[in-house]
Amino acid sequence: MRKSKNNQMQILFNVIGVVTFLGLLIGVLLHELYGEEKAEFIMFFPISLVIYFFLVNIYYYSKWGKQIFYSSLILLFALDLGMIIYCLTNNSCG
Repeated sequence: MRKSKNNQMQILFNVIGVVTFLGLLIGVLLHELYGEEKAEFIMFFPISLVIYFFLVNIYYYSKWGKQIFYSSLILLFALDLGMIIYCLTNNSCG
């Protein structure tokens, strides 16, 4: 029984996510973090992991899933753009 193209793409994106996040985790384990960097990574890693896999899997769930996916991407883009503008105007980031 042949899997549909959508199922193959969903599996591919899940595999890409696993490889990416494992690579990120291995990289951090090889280069030990201290203090604030460690705290930032502990917050960043699980949040980004959940967001990535939620969005990939919700996209293939239904038509509503695609709308949620695209709405989430637009929201993330707007938040990122807002953070960039905030950092540029306040000279408070990096």
